[in-house]
Amino acid sequence: MKVGDLVKVEINAGKVPGALTAMKKFARLERECGGEIGIIIKEHLINSVTVRFNNGNIRVIDKAHLEIINEK
Repeated sequence: MKVGDLVKVEINAGKVPGALTAMKKFARLERECGGEIGIIIKEHLINSVTVRFNNGNIRVIDKAHLEIINEK
């Protein structure tokens, strides 16, 4: 994944940590950005990227929870 790629949030039950706080965070992410297509605007040193979605939301998301729609 790199800057300019189109992505979509893809959360699998097997990749979500078991803590209640984490489950609430991923449920909120799915509710606010699920189904929306976003563009990667910044890549971080660790395994995460900043994504801007069509609805105006900007989120820092782990790459494991994103699916590439179209590579730049």
